Formats: sequence, C-alpha cells, structure tokens
Amino acid sequence: MPRAPFQRNVRHLPDFPDREERTALVRTRGVTLNGRPARIAGISLDFPVVSYADGSGSVEYSWQAVRLVVNQRGAAFRTS
Repeated sequence: MPRAPFQRNVRHLPDFPDREERTALVRTRGVTLNGRPARIAGISLDFPVVSYADGSGSVEYSWQAVRLVVNQRGAAFRTS
C-alpha cells in the first residue's frame, strides 16, 4: 500500500543518526527536562521521547534535536 504524501521515512535523511549513535544518545547520563531528572528512550523510533524520570510527562523530539541538546547543551532539554 503506498504511503500518504505527507508521510516520509525520516531515516533516509542524511543527518539521521545510525543505530550506534542512537544507542549512545539513549545511554546519556545526566539528562534533564525542564531542570528535572529525565531519560531518553526510543532507539527504534523515528522520534525519540525524553521523559521525566518519575514518569510524570514526556516530550517527543527529533533525533537531530536530541543530538544537538546532548552534544551542545549538556543534555538539558527544555519545553517552551
């Protein structure tokens, strides 16, 4: 069955991280979301989830955004 025109497989984008990099990102220690302890999950997903460690909420990001926050912002995620 053909995909709808608005759907695309983001894994084919040139800057989509490979499984090894996604695994490393998920294993990142010291992740925070709005200043609270958090974790990154979803190695096999197109869009990973950053969730509070206590399970009280989560936010979906692109892998490219996760890479940027982990590498350039000290793994400190923020919502608006």
